[in-house]
Amino acid sequence: MFRRSTRRPAVSLLAGLCLLACADAGGQDRPPNILLISVDTLRADRINAYGYEHPLLTPHLDALANDGILFESFISASPWTTPAHMSLLTSLDPSAHGLNRAFGDLVKGEETGRFVRLADDHTTLAEVLRASGYRTGAFTGGITVEPEYGFDQGFDHFETSMYKLRNENVAGVLDWIAEQPEPWFVFLHTFEVHAPYLHTDLLPDAFGDFARRYRKKVAGLETEEALSLSARNHQGFWLNLWLTKEGMMQREFTESLYLAGVRSMDRWIGKIVSDLRARGLYDDTLIVVTSDHGDEFGEHDAAAIYDAHGHSTFDEILRVPLILKLPGSIHAGTRLSGVARGVDLMPTLLEAVGAKAFPPAMQGASLVSWWQHPEAAAADRRTAFSEAGARDNEVKSLRSADYKYAIEIDAKSVTLHGRSHWPERLAGEALYDLRRDPGEKTNLLEANPTPEVIAIADGFREELRQRMARPAPHVEVIELDPEALRRLEALGYTD
Repeated sequence: MFRRSTRRPAVSLLAGLCLLACADAGGQDRPPNILLISVDTLRADRINAYGYEHPLLTPHLDALANDGILFESFISASPWTTPAHMSLLTSLDPSAHGLNRAFGDLVKGEETGRFVRLADDHTTLAEVLRASGYRTGAFTGGITVEPEYGFDQGFDHFETSMYKLRNENVAGVLDWIAEQPEPWFVFLHTFEVHAPYLHTDLLPDAFGDFARRYRKKVAGLETEEALSLSARNHQGFWLNLWLTKEGMMQREFTESLYLAGVRSMDRWIGKIVSDLRARGLYDDTLIVVTSDHGDEFGEHDAAAIYDAHGHSTFDEILRVPLILKLPGSIHAGTRLSGVARGVDLMPTLLEAVGAKAFPPAMQGASLVSWWQHPEAAAADRRTAFSEAGARDNEVKSLRSADYKYAIEIDAKSVTLHGRSHWPERLAGEALYDLRRDPGEKTNLLEANPTPEVIAIADGFREELRQRMARPAPHVEVIELDPEALRRLEALGYTD
């Protein structure tokens, strides 16, 4: 059973904010509607519009990109769901909003189920929009995007029914939209692409017989109720064992299953866009499609080919899509280079709908000037800061258009000093030249530590030290019920 929340948290920090219903985004008398779609675990390079060539997976998403703006290098703040989404919705780094603890930290105290919740003194995108007259609704897959973690701050309506997409729950979102006065803001999040992979319509003919047996094993897992039941039976872990036993825990098979999920997601986006057109809402709606992270398929670890994310800051996990269709489809077909960041989404949307004042704590910067003046995107020198804390160790990285610098902090240091402490000795340090080595295969600090390489690393190192020196955020500690822990287990986040 999905849950609804109608919590209306305090918005005292919004007292000084003024949002005006102006026409900056498309010459309208009121701000446009906003539909923000986050497809969990969708890597950018598995979308045809981002260069994926075979097979044709994403015609509807490609059409939306042709009608809007595509950001070629959009980098998530974290390679796992909870901190990445909270950064999208607060414009704060994970270490600033505080929801950056590993799920291992959660289950160490499983008898209490202690976890952290976003503090009410942080301001969310939904809070700002609601204060300006928007009706706000969230429809998420729950589990790692639960209202208990603070994702409900600013939402008039919150459901956790979107684990996998079906006619009934998608219709529920569209019906809610139809009932609202304009303007409205909808945040739609789904695990449609996330493991366990349930779609088999894209598997090559060579997998035909096994695909039929696989289909029987995963039949009935499309709903959150079924997911909870499977968690009680440890089915998420059991499915991995079964694939291994059958000799099918191999990249060709698991990636084909993943791609089938991408195709299914694309069809649902096509349905949603078609419905908005039929209701006369498409032209007046700012539509965003993005993701929190990708999945690895053996690029850096031959064994990481199923539900593999959260552990590193390589681009196959951090580079996600950002497609933004403006009201009236202005700037249609624009492709923007330059490094855009997860924390930039909130200020971008606020400026696009006519915000005249922003929450002062935001760490991102608006991207509106990029499509107004495309040369600004190529000239922009912002760096993307990302934090991988889904395991007991910590990996942090800075990415520019040309380089990526990453460090690893061992689990002992994290346990003793927390996730923002620079230890006397790093467990690992790397610098990659993304121009010559886009696959991040050669660590220049080991392979070619020239004076130039060392100087570049020194600059990144100093910037990263400054970021990590910020004061620790205030967070609230909550107690998760056993059912929530079971749902986390079914997604593979707990052991």
